Amino acid sequence: MAAKFGELLKDLRVLDFLNEAKFKAPTDIQEKMIPRILKAENTLASSPTGSGKTLSYALPLAEAFKSFEAQMSGDNGAPFAVILSPTRELSTQIHGVFKSIAHHAKFRVRALSGGDKKLETKKTLNSPVDILVANPGRLLNVIKSGELEFSNWKYLICDEADQLFDMGFSRDLADIWKAISKKEISTHFLTATRPDDLELRIAETFEGIELSTMNCGSKAQLKKEVETFNVFLNPGDKIPMLTNFLKEKGRGSGIIFVNRKEEISEIEEKLQDKGITKKIYVLHGGMDIKERRKTFRDFKNKHGVLLCSDIAARGIDIHEISWVLNYDLPFQAVYYIHRCGRTARGVGKGVVFNFVTPRDIGIIAKINKAILEQSALKLKPLKAPKVQEPAKKKTAKKVSKKASGRNAGKGGRGGAKAPTRGGKTPIKGGKKTKRTPRYKRK
Repeated sequence: MAAKFGELLKDLRVLDFLNEAKFKAPTDIQEKMIPRILKAENTLASSPTGSGKTLSYALPLAEAFKSFEAQMSGDNGAPFAVILSPTRELSTQIHGVFKSIAHHAKFRVRALSGGDKKLETKKTLNSPVDILVANPGRLLNVIKSGELEFSNWKYLICDEADQLFDMGFSRDLADIWKAISKKEISTHFLTATRPDDLELRIAETFEGIELSTMNCGSKAQLKKEVETFNVFLNPGDKIPMLTNFLKEKGRGSGIIFVNRKEEISEIEEKLQDKGITKKIYVLHGGMDIKERRKTFRDFKNKHGVLLCSDIAARGIDIHEISWVLNYDLPFQAVYYIHRCGRTARGVGKGVVFNFVTPRDIGIIAKINKAILEQSALKLKPLKAPKVQEPAKKKTAKKVSKKASGRNAGKGGRGGAKAPTRGGKTPIKGGKKTKRTPRYKRK
């Protein structure tokens, strides 16, 4: 029988948050993760997208902090727990979850991301902070500069752990670990997908760490149903098809995923030229930090259509997403699962539309393998488009050497007959002949 939150957590302020938010019972990842964090065990946990991973560490961290609060040193810039995430957008999401809990449990949560100005960083760390949400590069900078105090630090959480490695943060993570490894800091890694080499990469980066591992959600969690529609077309037909889709089918809020950030602005301009009146928000890694932050906030609050790269594919939890459209199928199969998971966040069905071209044949088999290996979403395998074989070019008949002499152009035996106009004078390119008047013939 599944546990109740009251059996896992004791702090009444944290339980008040759960009651107000109407969370009835813990998910599989929450039931297993909460006790491990409260016991300060090092853990690697994988659980499907949408299974409640953020709350699985946010709730016990809030309770652990309240029990430790009286022992806090009172130093500025001395967090009790640090949460690392690969993107600013995910950090914003995590920060929002902790803020909601802090409304009841009373602690201070701050965000520290790449691109923040020195004045913003100074303001953040020159004040009390209990929970710090950061990107690895930015955290390493403040550790090296001495702006971060270690006196209260008890927990390190690496959310979307596989993505932290995939996005090139391995060196930063290793340097962070060297700076804190001599301290008693409980470290936890959470991920929606677990590549075969993830444990090895963690062991190489976090030297000497001992982890207990668990895979959650595969049995206890019901799959969220996602209805899939595949649109087979040629690459050049994508814009007209997208225009028709937004005019006729794309009701409610949705996300359009594009692989290359360079194409996103071009697509937006073309849609405006086509008379699309829906509010379209653009989000990709090449944008200014303030623009990204404002775009994500406006889309979350006002809704519309988000035209974005895979920067929004992981960890973004917006319940009002009616549909997802893969304008491009992703370069990496695992991102297909994460993209589809953006539309199955609420109680209703999710809907996914895929633009599939002959160029996608290579990735389709990998996507179908990823669909079979995951346990969170009811997804139909993709079908490869039928590729028509190019028509064979008609080759001109070779003119034999025999026909290339006096018989060429006359239709002689074995020769190619020269084209003629009206059966008389050959057209340009044929061999002209001089006709003898009848009265001069013998």
